[in-house]
Amino acid sequence: MKDLDRQLSLRTRELDVIRAELKSVKEFRRKRAQMQRELDEVLNSLLLLCTRLKSIVLALFLFHHTNNILVFIQCIFCALFPECWHVYSRAVTVDKLTRVKKINAHA
Repeated sequence: MKDLDRQLSLRTRELDVIRAELKSVKEFRRKRAQMQRELDEVLNSLLLLCTRLKSIVLALFLFHHTNNILVFIQCIFCALFPECWHVYSRAVTVDKLTRVKKINAHA
């Protein structure tokens, strides 16, 4: 009987250890998922920043080649407020770039 009690006690301790390890694994998975979400947010922020910086570089390029302050202001505005980008159509941007190419070709 004592042998069975000892075995039961041993198995109970083993089961407690397994439960504690399972709890640790679940906690790790939860923390990992949270960290992944945070990393995704950082990545999205960096991508947005990269897009805005490209727009600013384009604005500087256009201003340098056209000396048109209005084009510069529009590009900066669109870089800082991308949700308002629909105000300026793609055709206008393409037209401006085409004009820059023509100016460069004649220069």
